Formats: sequence, structure tokens, C-alpha cells
Amino acid sequence: MTRPNLAIPALRPATGLLAAFLSLAAPLPAAAGAPSEPGTLHVGDRLKITVYEIIETADRPAVEEALPGGEAASVQTAYPRLDLTGEYTIDPDGQLTLPLIGTLRAADEPMEAFRSALDESFTRTFRRRSSLVIAFAGRAPVYVVGSVRNPGAFTFSPGLFVMQAVALAGGDLANAQPGPAMDLLRLREQRDTAQERLAALVLRQVTLTAEIAGQSIPQVDEALARAVGPEKASVFLDREQKLLALRRKGQAGARAIQAKAVAVAGEEVELLAQRIANYDAQVRIRSERLRTMEQLFSRQVVESERVADVRRDFADMEGRRRDLEISALQTRQRYEAAQKSLEQGDLERRLALENDLNRVGGEVREAERAFAAASAVVALLDRATARPAEEGEVISYTLLRRQAGGLKSLLVAEGESLEPGDVLKVELRRAAAGEALAAK
Repeated sequence: MTRPNLAIPALRPATGLLAAFLSLAAPLPAAAGAPSEPGTLHVGDRLKITVYEIIETADRPAVEEALPGGEAASVQTAYPRLDLTGEYTIDPDGQLTLPLIGTLRAADEPMEAFRSALDESFTRTFRRRSSLVIAFAGRAPVYVVGSVRNPGAFTFSPGLFVMQAVALAGGDLANAQPGPAMDLLRLREQRDTAQERLAALVLRQVTLTAEIAGQSIPQVDEALARAVGPEKASVFLDREQKLLALRRKGQAGARAIQAKAVAVAGEEVELLAQRIANYDAQVRIRSERLRTMEQLFSRQVVESERVADVRRDFADMEGRRRDLEISALQTRQRYEAAQKSLEQGDLERRLALENDLNRVGGEVREAERAFAAASAVVALLDRATARPAEEGEVISYTLLRRQAGGLKSLLVAEGESLEPGDVLKVELRRAAAGEALAAK
């Protein structure tokens, strides 16, 4: 791949036409030592370093002809060094390492001083001049802890000072607005709602368990007592026991109606069975009489009309018996359907109770987690609730800053400028003599 070639004539005396020619030429990248971005480098800073290598070559004839008097000239060519260009982070030791060049001291150094040191290292390593473009690609955040609403890490920006960092952290608790109190009130309402839902679900679970087992609701339940307290739990259980008794009374009444229908159908079946038995006896009697009359008719003792009358009476009795059998069959079917409906109703009711119990059990577990989470958040916010500064207390700002000798703790004022990586601690402390009055 052909590398880009930026060529600009460099003259010994740059005057006249030469100056005009140079003004039209493509400029070189920022020269070594040119200002990039103000500020001192710190541990954790990430720098974007673009390196160009400058090579001087003999002037080309076309350029030489354009110069008055045929003055001698040379051409500077800038080649981007892709092997050196990239983003580099200053390590905890304050060093920055570049390939081929090595390690350079960067932390606590001004940008210009580091640029000069890098330019010198490049020249010493490659025996050529360089053009460097250095910019911040990222900086270590500022950390705010202590008596603030939202402690954490915040992006550093040039000019950031103590009160700005405190504002980013939501403000100090001693001078906090009513916002936290409103948040606490809202969270308490959410916790109470979760508690009420948990209590209702636990009560439903206890009731379903007792209803399935056919027992009374217990007077004491530990889970419900934990949710609403022993006194409320006892009241809820008593009320639910009364409701359960009413439901059982209604269910017993409905079941009694079904059972009565079954009993009536059963009695009807038995009655029809008895009538069929009577008809069987009548059919047998008429059958015997018909045989007797037929025998007498064969001996010419009776006339045929008399035999015909007996035969019609026998056929009529058989017809009635068949009709009665059909009625008995239909009645038995109604009896079996009523009995099945009664059994099916009991089964479906128990199955519905079992399904409700399983569903409520899952909802109870979810409600317990929701209530526990809401209670934990309320407890945390309770501990972090703003309290006014007491008499003789002032807000102090302590800064933990990495310096050449290591980490140092500094007591700073509200307008103190911050640096990347600073840790700002906000706290209420007992003021020294005369300090509390001044703070007010």
C-alpha cells in the first residue's frame, strides 16, 4: 500500500513568489511542541497520539524552476507512523508506554512538556524529526462520596470545582430540598400497598387450604402475622372464617337440592320397577288364561269371539308393560345424570380450589419478594434521609488526590478546582471554635 506523501518546499530565504507558493501548499500536521489542549496530565488519562515522521528530500525540478533566480530548495515529506499512532493510557505509576519508543513520564506533566519529551524520544530513536498531534481521548472521572444524595463517579470536565461536583451528586443532605422526603413517602406507600396485597394473598391461601381440607380456618397464622401483625391477623382470620361458613352454607344448600333431585329420581326408578313387577304378574296371569281359552276353543267348549277378547286383553297388558319399561329406562337415565352431576360438581369445585391454591401460592411468593424489596429500599432511604445540620456543625469537603508522593488528603473550599481521579468526600463535622458562626 502506498503511503500518503505530503510535500512542502522549505527554502533558505522564504520571500516573494516563494511565500505565495507556500501559502497554497498543503500544511503539515501540528509541529512538535504546538499547543494541543491545555491541562496537566493525570493517572488514568487516555491520550490520542498521532505521529508523523518528517523526511527532507532534494527539491524537484518543477519546483526549482518556479523559484526566482533558481534558488536551492528542499522538500519536507510527512509520513504517518501507523505503528506509533493510537490511544494510550497513563498507568498507575504515572508512565505512558509507546511501542519502539519506550516508557515516558506523563502524570503531573503539562501537555507541552510531555509533547516535547515525546518529540525528543522520537528523534533520539529514529534520527528524524516528528510532528505530533496529542489530544485527550478520555479522562479519569471524579468520585463524590459521603453525605450526598447520589454518590458515584462523574465525568470530569475542565474547570470542574467542588460545588459543581456536589450538584452532580444530587446535592448535600444537610441542605437537601424536600425531594428525598417525597421519594420516601412515595416508597412507603408502595411498601404499604405491597404489604396489603401480601396479606390478602396469604389470607386467601389460608382460606383455600382450610376449604379444601373441610376444616375451620386456624386462629393463628405465622405468615399473616408477619405481614400485618398478630392483632390484625386475628381480626382477618375471624372475618374470613365467617365468610367461609356462609359460603359453605350456600354450597351445602345447592348440593342438597342436587341430592334431593337424585333421591327423587331414585325413588321414581324404584316405583317404576315395582309397577313393572306387577305388570309382569298380570302378563303371566293373562298368558295362562289365554292358553286355557285356546285349549277350550280347541275342544269347542268356548266360541272364538271369547278367545279373541282374551287375546286382546293379553296384548294390551304387554303393551302397557313395554311402555312402562321405556319410562323406567328414561327415569333411570335421569337418575344417573343427576347423580353424575352431583359428583362432577363436587370434583370440579375441589379442582377449582386446588388450582386457585396453586396460583395464589405463586402470587404469595412474588408478593413476599416485592414487599421485602420495598421494605429494604425504604430502610435504605430512611438511613439516607436528610437531617438538618445541628448547632456547631458545618459541611466539610475533603479531597483525596494522587500526587507525586502518593495519595494525599486535603480539606478544601467550595470553589476548589478538581482534577481527574479526585475523590471528594462530603460530610458534616463538628466545627472548630468560630468556624460554625462563619459557616452560617
